[in-house]
Amino acid sequence: MKKIFILLIIFCFNNLFALNEQTATEFIKALIDNSSNLENYILQEELSRDLRLGISYYNTEHKWLISYDIDSNVKKLLQKKQLNYSLKIEELEEKYSKLSFITDDHKYRKEFYFYEDKFISPISYHTSKWEIHESEYFRFLISDPTLFHDQSIEQLEEFIKKTFDKLQFTQEEKAKLRKEKIIYVFCRDTKEIKQITGFNTRGLYILASDSIITTFNCHYHELAHLLINYKLRDLAIYTHPFLLEGIAVALGGRGGKEPEIITDMGYFLEISEFLSYKDLLSYNGFYNNDASLSYPISGLYISFLLEKIGVEAFLQLYRKYNANYPVTISINSNDLPLEKEWKKFINNYQTMTNIQFPENNRAEIIIKKDNLIIGETEEFYYFYTKWDKLLFSENKNAIKYRSKQYNILFPEAKYNGEKYLFLLNEDEINIYNLYTNNLIACYVSAFSPSQASVPQKDEWFSFTVRKNIFNDNLFNMRVKTE
Repeated sequence: MKKIFILLIIFCFNNLFALNEQTATEFIKALIDNSSNLENYILQEELSRDLRLGISYYNTEHKWLISYDIDSNVKKLLQKKQLNYSLKIEELEEKYSKLSFITDDHKYRKEFYFYEDKFISPISYHTSKWEIHESEYFRFLISDPTLFHDQSIEQLEEFIKKTFDKLQFTQEEKAKLRKEKIIYVFCRDTKEIKQITGFNTRGLYILASDSIITTFNCHYHELAHLLINYKLRDLAIYTHPFLLEGIAVALGGRGGKEPEIITDMGYFLEISEFLSYKDLLSYNGFYNNDASLSYPISGLYISFLLEKIGVEAFLQLYRKYNANYPVTISINSNDLPLEKEWKKFINNYQTMTNIQFPENNRAEIIIKKDNLIIGETEEFYYFYTKWDKLLFSENKNAIKYRSKQYNILFPEAKYNGEKYLFLLNEDEINIYNLYTNNLIACYVSAFSPSQASVPQKDEWFSFTVRKNIFNDNLFNMRVKTE
């Protein structure tokens, strides 16, 4: 087999432990041959980190190579000597280097990072100078600290603990996760994610290292994927998408939206007969529909399953449709509850309950100012306002934090550290937590069974918001109207 080596020397000095031609050649050959001694080439600290949670995948000997290995089809051609390749070593800063594997037809290229002469992941290299924070269950690697608010850590910790309860984690499972930590890689933007992973995405779960790499301050959806795998420990890489994405939506929502917001959309799609969960039980049925449709319905149905059959039975179902290859078989209806149970669940489902429009106002008025009245009952805040934008701020000094969501919504406006944002019009109410950048409550008339507009009288909006969606007493905050 022909091998061409190009050594690019960027620095003038020679490092005794730097990656050299011989080690690079041996590493690539070990990959091609699926050698059992591959672990000799990985940095020990990297290997220990990748194996720390005890998650393993059937017929995957080297978990740390998942998504980093040479493509299996390319390997077959190399093994049959039907394809040649060249290697290029590029020395980087501070004992790092990059090895490029390039087939002679230039149709395939793979890059590998090394520290001294040992393999490391692209995450380890690209985040080596990022800011590090640790909490009870997380180790955060943060590209731009001004985009990550400390209260996001509190919210992520709260999500983990809620999920522990929902998935019935044992004390031993909790203790191990507390000790070993979830690695949360917070990127500035999707360009940074693509540089590290090669994927143009807003966030994903990295199986090799049990890391979350994301542009979201609180990416509950991807965390749910990790926690399911941690709960099961030994499983295959692929799961039927209806179950895989459904549980992640049911527990963690999607795309900066809280779970209830996504499942409410699923409810509307079901009752309007626009799409049914039955249409998603096949592999093609799931992926032939846009994710904005398939994810909400699968999330709603998995919420039903967790309520009806319980966690243990759901995990057994998850294992049944889990394999070492994409699961293209349809989920058998005999493995699911009777249709009448689903109908009962749908009939009892309460949608968009966090924002309501009661006819009778029994609230105690606390705030009264120009064009704004805010009161409260035991469970709800009452709002009566002419303004279409409300901002609530903590009574603290300004911090060096910039809200991505605020910048998206108001690119020309200055963000002043506000925590909650209400946006109102006759068709919608959207409430954001600007510290997490998540949409935490909404009402959309087009997706409401009643199709009712937001009530207005003499240009005053009138509505109530459930108190428990906030982490604060709104009456202890400064309110700004615009």
